[in-house]
Amino acid sequence: MFERAARGGDEHAYLNLARAYTYGQGTDIDLDKALPWCEKAVEAGLNDAKDLLELSGDDLNRKIRKLLRTQKSTWWSGGETTAFSDLSKEEKNIYLNEGIALFPEVFKGDYHNFTPWLVYSCFVWCGNVRDIFSAGGNKFIDDSEIYVSAVMYRALENAQEIKLRIFDMTDEEMTKFWGSVIEDKVERVKYWLGLVQQNLRFSNDLMQNNLSLSIFNGMSVDKVKNELEKIYIAGLHDKIL
Repeated sequence: MFERAARGGDEHAYLNLARAYTYGQGTDIDLDKALPWCEKAVEAGLNDAKDLLELSGDDLNRKIRKLLRTQKSTWWSGGETTAFSDLSKEEKNIYLNEGIALFPEVFKGDYHNFTPWLVYSCFVWCGNVRDIFSAGGNKFIDDSEIYVSAVMYRALENAQEIKLRIFDMTDEEMTKFWGSVIEDKVERVKYWLGLVQQNLRFSNDLMQNNLSLSIFNGMSVDKVKNELEKIYIAGLHDKIL
């Protein structure tokens, strides 16, 4: 099936067929036949395809996860689902930052889009997504003089990485996850900031932390929420733009 599709010009089938020959999946192992299909996959834009011939075990699975994230294609992969807890610190940070970029609703504790993306697009399983986004608890931000949640803090600390991921979003991703396509990259980041603002939520614990601050003395709870939103978005805007 792969060979028929590849010979018919299906670019994704190039890599599928290369993997089949490399790892003996549905056919005999034949690296001589695999190499030209890997090279055609590289020419078609799957730039990491050659690397797959040189990897095995954990390195192969990491490469597969990277390809799945960055190529946005649906090519078949033999990689097994990996537990989030087994990832390297670097990989964990990448997935969390991508989650914040692609799914602004995580700011309000909504993970219904992030979780299936993590499993089906990245082959990574996590038993409790809420825990990985809330790890570290509330943080005090010296520059803004307010307390923020763990996900709000992560966005501030990783603003440049998140910006680059937003820059790299495909039209398909924007349509699927945001419902709009924004061609200009700077305007895209501004649009994301608007989505973040819409999805900001302040837990009771976070509100108690902030209500104890002198800058909010005498303010109502609703007024404090409005001020927190303005201060945070202004700070995030400065960090990311």
